[in-house]
Formats: sequence, structure tokens, C-alpha cells
Amino acid sequence: MLYRIILVSEEVDNFRREIKINTDATFADLHTAIMDCCGYSDKEMSSFFICDQDWQKEQEITQIPMGSSSDMDEYVMDETRLEDLIEEVGQQLIFVYDMLSERYFCMKVVELITRETLDKPICILSQGDAPKQTSTIELAGMRSVATHTATTNTADELGDEDFYGDEAYNEDELFNLDEIPADSADLL
Repeated sequence: MLYRIILVSEEVDNFRREIKINTDATFADLHTAIMDCCGYSDKEMSSFFICDQDWQKEQEITQIPMGSSSDMDEYVMDETRLEDLIEEVGQQLIFVYDMLSERYFCMKVVELITRETLDKPICILSQGDAPKQTSTIELAGMRSVATHTATTNTADELGDEDFYGDEAYNEDELFNLDEIPADSADLL
């Protein structure tokens, strides 16, 4: 048996993907199919969430074990079959593909196809361009870190004296505790 699953994005109006996948496939198989049909790298952390009819998250399926508390079941993508958690046609899911910026696809199981199986999941509809995998804000943060690292490395190469002035100092420039008024000394 197969599920036909639709993916849409709130970021890109004309984006839509449809995937056919075996009901006994794992969430890791679905993850790979989504990454492939969107042209995304699989190096970023992501999670699936089973949702209720109001899109409220009910159960998370993670890429790696997260060591959750014993009172909650823990589901990991490569160990959890779709049919274990997808109960019916109409089931809604959220796939978070950008954990840092909490960007996601809304997904819905729209059909259960009996008497048919596949060797691997396939994308049967690819409409519109997928949103960028990493947000602009996140990229700006990475550039900032890269700039800081480059500046620090340059400072190390040139030596500290080139960035911190000369080693001589003027004693008159030093802070004098006697200059603090007596009534504010208790703030220290």
C-alpha cells in the first residue's frame, strides 16, 4: 500500500510537492524523499510532527534519539514506520527542515493506494521553487561569525601590538577610586 502525501509551504505560494511512499516505509525514507525533491542537503537537523486537525503538534519524530523523559514515547525517523503513526487519510503533519529558524512544510496524507508498492518513494508532482533551506537571517548570522573569525585570525597573524595600540600608558589616564563621591561608594 502507498500513501500520497502533499507538501506546501507558507513561505512560497506556488510551492507544492506530492510524494508517493509505501505505508511500511520509515520516516527516514520520507525525510530523504523530501530532501531530494526540494534539492536540500540532508546535513541539517529536522523533525516531523504528527498534528491534530488544527495543526497542533502532538508527537515528534526526530532524526536522532533525544533522550526524552520516560513518560513520553520517543520516535526516531529510521526506527518508526509511517503506518505506525499515520492513522488515516487526512492525517496532517509538519516537517521542520530549518530547526534554527523554525521553518517547515505543512503535509497532508490525501490518499491511501491499495494493491500498489514502490521500490522507493517518488515525487509525482513538483510545482514551484522550494523555499531556501537556510533562512536569510541564519545566513547573515553565519556571515557575522565568519567575519569575526577572519578578523580574529588576521589580528593573530599581525600580532597584538598592531590592534591594541602601543604598550606605553599614561598613569593620569588610570581610574582613581578617590574621585568617586562618598555617597556612591557603597555601589561598588
